[in-house]
Amino acid sequence: MTKSAVSIIAALTIAVVLAVIGSYSLEMKVASSDARNVGRDASVEKSPLTPFPADDSTPHLDVEEYIIDACRDRVAEGYNADTSIDGLNTESIDGNNDPVVRHARNLLAASDSVDHNFAAALLQEDLAASAQAFTEILSTEDEKAAILFRAILICQAVDDKNICLAEKWERKLLAIDLQNSEAWMRVAANRYDRGELEEALRALEQAAASVETRTYLATTIEAVEHALAAAGNVSFQERVALSIRIAGSQIPSFGIYTDMCRIQSALSEEWAYACLRYGELLERQSDTLIGGAIGLAIQRVALESLGATAQLE
Repeated sequence: MTKSAVSIIAALTIAVVLAVIGSYSLEMKVASSDARNVGRDASVEKSPLTPFPADDSTPHLDVEEYIIDACRDRVAEGYNADTSIDGLNTESIDGNNDPVVRHARNLLAASDSVDHNFAAALLQEDLAASAQAFTEILSTEDEKAAILFRAILICQAVDDKNICLAEKWERKLLAIDLQNSEAWMRVAANRYDRGELEEALRALEQAAASVETRTYLATTIEAVEHALAAAGNVSFQERVALSIRIAGSQIPSFGIYTDMCRIQSALSEEWAYACLRYGELLERQSDTLIGGAIGLAIQRVALESLGATAQLE
């Protein structure tokens, strides 16, 4: 593994993610048709929207195929490999105040379906409102790992931490997603942020020993697209573009993971070896391109701290 290879992978990965996230109206390679435009008032009682209407002829999203095509078409030259991705988690969710999106959000929030409520929480106008919506969902439904994972990600980014029950959600996520490295790593970063260094190291070691790695990116894209289809007033093209943008804007804070490993590896060999093992696992098992590239970056900072940079060549 050469330095140039690492740079190329990192640059390509960041280009892919920024290209997908930055485009609200992606050109589709599948035929699209406008869904029904319902003229219901935004203030509605709880109602059982049908997640997959039998009479809806609009095609549903093939997540893997669409992401591959979108990335292939939209990656452009000129992105700086040093571009920070941390800001993606702290910016407002642009475009969610569009009247069509607001109407869909209100319908979904009023639904009896927790999946619709999940989509409504992701469609909120800012991250504080999204965190509050997740708090309401998780007061009655806390058995779905994808919802817990996204809630913890969003709560990490909001200024007012009192909105969330982050530590409770972390324990619940680990109880039902015990073998997921990214659940453990998210908890490790949160514990580190709270100054719980020993507990953070134990969580990092669990992350490095996990047999699975997932960030629920495809699950989130699919959930939002299907929910918007059920709301019935957003076209297929808009549904897909919005679903990918929202899921992509809430990717894990990989920059935080790298910084944590850089700082702690310089202070402790135990941390350095744990970070090295996690970086190797992330490179091998990540469900996203950027995850694999960050795995290489984490390996680098760990090996540098151990004085073993020759292994990077």
